[in-house]
Amino acid sequence: MSLGGRKVAAGFGWVAVMSYSGNIVSLVTTLVLAKLLGPQEFGVIGIASITIDILKLLKDMGLSEAIVYQKRDDHLALDTANTILVGFNAVLFVIACLAAPFVAQLYNQPIVTPVLIVMATSLIWDSLRAVPRALLRKNVEFRRLVLPELLPLVVSTTTSVVLALTGFGVWSLVVKTVFHSLLGAWLMRNVVPYTPRFRFDRDAARELLSYGHVIATTTVLLVILYNIDRIFVSRVIGLAALGVFELAMRIAELPVKNFAFLVGSVMFPVFSRLDNTRDVLRKTFVKTLRYTAFISIPAAIGLSLYGPALVNSVYGSRWQAMADPLRVLCIYALFRSLSSIVLDAVKATGHPQIMRRVVILKLLCIGGLGIPALRAYGMMGICWLILATYVVAFLLELRSLCRLLELEFVATLKALVLPATLAVVLVPAIYWSLTFLIQTPGVSALIAGIVVTVLAYTAAVSVCDKHAVADVRSLVVSRAAA
Repeated sequence: MSLGGRKVAAGFGWVAVMSYSGNIVSLVTTLVLAKLLGPQEFGVIGIASITIDILKLLKDMGLSEAIVYQKRDDHLALDTANTILVGFNAVLFVIACLAAPFVAQLYNQPIVTPVLIVMATSLIWDSLRAVPRALLRKNVEFRRLVLPELLPLVVSTTTSVVLALTGFGVWSLVVKTVFHSLLGAWLMRNVVPYTPRFRFDRDAARELLSYGHVIATTTVLLVILYNIDRIFVSRVIGLAALGVFELAMRIAELPVKNFAFLVGSVMFPVFSRLDNTRDVLRKTFVKTLRYTAFISIPAAIGLSLYGPALVNSVYGSRWQAMADPLRVLCIYALFRSLSSIVLDAVKATGHPQIMRRVVILKLLCIGGLGIPALRAYGMMGICWLILATYVVAFLLELRSLCRLLELEFVATLKALVLPATLAVVLVPAIYWSLTFLIQTPGVSALIAGIVVTVLAYTAAVSVCDKHAVADVRSLVVSRAAA
């Protein structure tokens, strides 16, 4: 089945519905829960999340990406993948139950034991929906994903807020995680026409794992990478500091990382199908990177400026320590967003080992220098280290992809110049004008400033980039015709 412009446009539309609706719900819920709970509760969840994320090192074994990338999608291969994933994650759940008391003792937090055991059940529920979800992604049928992705989020977050209001404390966060996974698994099995069975074929497993094992080992390194900073903060500075760092990271990543998820969810299957037509793949990648930058760069800069002021206005001194880390982590999230687009293209060319090498470099930098940075400069030390690591890694990833696709590295970087220039000039100018006119702007003034910033940036892009306007117009016309 070929991929026409309408199907790709529809994919973006449905993923946008899931992603941005989910972002709004998640952001509002996080802000509400931060008001109802404190750093201690978020710290406990942070400890449990670290442990579960470590157990998730091989939870997918690269099989979801292998299903999307490989041309084989017969029922026997899909059943084999489902059998491997569910069985392996059941083993991981047992390991989590055995490890829970030791983790609680390590942090001297007895509440971690039951919290970790209950949260670990999400491993099994998530594995049950892995193959059906990968099959829908492969066929760019994202419309079918809306209900099983969005409804569990709405229900679980609403339940979490109600429980927090009625005094359930940390358990309101636990229920949010488990209920989301459980309801999502049930809905996925009811909306996908194909239902995996528990069968195993050695040849199918070998074919899928030949691609998936590189993704799997890279996933191991990524999970360590995404958690090692939290481990360092909790051990060197303390549990309350981990709560501050955790919330700052969540807020920083929401706008730009999830936009990259939107783009990557659609473009990895598209890139995979374009691998045999490199000229089209080159053009598609550069355009995708450029349009991602048009959204991610102003979002990151805007959040780094408006975010601390909003936190101060809403929460006062309770979360004041989050302001400076949030500024730096917003820019880190930007480079993580751009990096994800590059890595999607790398995976689609059949060279995921490049991705693994860059992840090793990131891990060596943050893992080797994280504790010295914390001890010398506190939380800001590791924030700056994370940012510097991701900037260098992005440049290396992009250079490697340019060699694969026979693209000019400097010319590809120029695709980012206009989005970066407009964002760096307009966003701070409007924010500083606002703070000049109103010395201490309140929430309403800050929201008004954000609206003005979005309108001004959109107008500037429409004037400076006629190609972007033409592409958006073509996309709208295509959807209207559909």
